[in-house]
Formats: sequence, structure tokens, C-alpha cells
Amino acid sequence: MPVHLAERGGSEEGRTALNFRELNDAQLAELSDEELIAYIVRARAAGREGAAVRAAQILAFSYEQEILGWFYNNMGSKGQVVVEELAAVTIRDAIKWAESFQGTSAKEFRAAVYVIARRRQADYLRKKRVDERSWVFEGSEEAEEREFGWGDPLDSIDEMSIFNQALGELKKD
Repeated sequence: MPVHLAERGGSEEGRTALNFRELNDAQLAELSDEELIAYIVRARAAGREGAAVRAAQILAFSYEQEILGWFYNNMGSKGQVVVEELAAVTIRDAIKWAESFQGTSAKEFRAAVYVIARRRQADYLRKKRVDERSWVFEGSEEAEEREFGWGDPLDSIDEMSIFNQALGELKKD
């Protein structure tokens, strides 16, 4: 007669820990975003933080082409070098941030990657250069100063997008 986990004092989390199998980088790279998120959640439940971090980093890296395209669409007029540098710095920051990812959905992860991209874009528009400093995600004073010191960086993106759209319309005439 089978013994249920509840009868043994086990839990769903305990069963997950017993069933967790660590995958190598090639296997992780073949998983979809949702599958990677599920793997991250299972790895953390099994106490395999290193496996969870590695999967989150691979997930962040998988956004490289998408982020590059996003920067080409939004910043293409600044030139290929600027676009590629902004995308590279964004992915570097996303990979570093992935270590602290505690979410449970691919939508949460994707949204965070795009927040990093928008912050990088705002930094560039404000400073007219690619800022190589990594974003700080802890609650440090430096993070608060960078995020709020010059006003809301997203406001400058909206204003710049409107300006670029108007400029594009003028060029058509």
C-alpha cells in the first residue's frame, strides 16, 4: 500500500527537492522561457541556488537579440555602435540581476529586463554617452541617487520618443 507524503510528514516542496535534476547549460538553452522559470522555481525549492542562478542567467542572455532589436527600433538614429553597446550593457546588467530573481513567471522576468533596457536608454539620452557602470539593485543610497537624482528617467524616454516621431514626420515632407 503506497504511503502518501502527508502521512510521512512530507510536503510538495520536499517531493520537488527529491525530483529535481540539474541540467547542463546546453540543456537549459533549449528550454522555453516558461520552462526555465519552472526550472528556477524547482531548483530553489530543492535548495539548489547555484542551478537556479545559472538558469536565470541563461534566460537573461536569451533576450540578447530581442533587446538589440528594441534598441535598434528606439535608438537606431544614434548609430550601430551606440545601439550595440547599449544592448550589451543591458544584457550584462540583466545577467547580473538574474542572480537575485525570485519571481515565478516569464512575464515578470521579461518586464525586469525591459526596465533595465529603458534605464540604460534614459541614461544615454541624459548623458549622451553609454554609461558603463552596472546598475545597483540593492537598496543602497547609490541606487536611489541614480534612479531618482535626475527625475524619472522614463519621462525623458517618452519626451524623446515624441520628439523622434515628430522629427521623422518632418523628414518625410
